[in-house]
Amino acid sequence: MDKYKTISAFNKWFSAINLKKLPFSIREKIFQAEKYHKKLSFEHFLKVFLYGVDNECESLREMDTSFVSSELQSTMALDSISHSQLSRTLAQMDDEILWAVFAQLLEKARSKTPVTKQNALYLVDSSTFSLDTTRYPWADFRQTKAGIKLHLKLCFMDKGHFYPDQFEVTNAVEHDDNHLEIFVNQPEATYIFDRGYIDYERLDEMEANGFFFVTRVKKNAKIHVRETYDTSQSKTILRNQMVVLGTQVYLTSPFRLVTIEDEKGKQLSFVTNRFDVTAQEVADMYKARWQIE
Repeated sequence: MDKYKTISAFNKWFSAINLKKLPFSIREKIFQAEKYHKKLSFEHFLKVFLYGVDNECESLREMDTSFVSSELQSTMALDSISHSQLSRTLAQMDDEILWAVFAQLLEKARSKTPVTKQNALYLVDSSTFSLDTTRYPWADFRQTKAGIKLHLKLCFMDKGHFYPDQFEVTNAVEHDDNHLEIFVNQPEATYIFDRGYIDYERLDEMEANGFFFVTRVKKNAKIHVRETYDTSQSKTILRNQMVVLGTQVYLTSPFRLVTIEDEKGKQLSFVTNRFDVTAQEVADMYKARWQIE
């Protein structure tokens, strides 16, 4: 599909940002920044970069060449833009301004549909981005490469309603589980995360503090079955059980273990403290985690 066909939708999306309603201190930062970038206002800068993200432009040069479209020029109110100009503006941008824009959009998203136990899942995951060691020596990763890690929490209402709720950026060497406690801050909501975050004491703590979770169990997990429920009515649900996890050194509270067979015939096991939904709903909750990818 021609990427320029998405311009009208992009304008509608951008209209949710109201620069005039940002805090005074942030508006003052924008005013000061525009003194040194008279050819490229902050609004133009933001539009151009959001357009680049929306259209998955791979470089500043690609964003530059996009302006061959007269429709794009009209939408952005810019005749042209150079990749060097974008690079300079980006390098000097105060990240507090961008944080304020994100906070404004997040507040609007949250106000439209309040989060409850029934309608919200929080998907937690991380992604690693490799960088050049010469240009980014501070981004600890491996001996031959630098890198950063994006830790993200996505609020998932349904397939048509989800948004990034919280994120942290660290060096790539930072372990994922250090950030789960930061993201688990909305009681009554259900958190979905992969087995890399599993810590038995943390699961018990979440249970005690009123947080719900669904995650996969590790292959070497010690599982002790307390009760088995009937799954004869389902072709995909292999087992639905009440279990405790761990060894005699540390055993968890009773949790629920749901084992399914996926489309490829692979068995997947999920542990949760949600006993109020069906086994299939537990499996569907974990499948929603793919939305964060």
